[in-house]
Amino acid sequence: FLGVFGGIISFGFLGLVLGPILLSAAIAMFSDWSKNPRLLKRGDPSGKVPGEIDGEMPLHSEDEVEEAPQRRPSA
Repeated sequence: FLGVFGGIISFGFLGLVLGPILLSAAIAMFSDWSKNPRLLKRGDPSGKVPGEIDGEMPLHSEDEVEEAPQRRPSA
């Protein structure tokens, strides 16, 4: 009910549809997130971000990073 009024105020007639859809999607995502405590644990392998090593992001020194080759303008 609140999504309808918030959507109408924000987006006009299009908000009549978008308001309730966005509100219900946000509520569903929050309820799934709050019901699954496994997602909140830092050491859990299912919650790792690609590129993480043991919960820490890999660090690169400036020497390890290669510079992009420079293109010369054609004459």
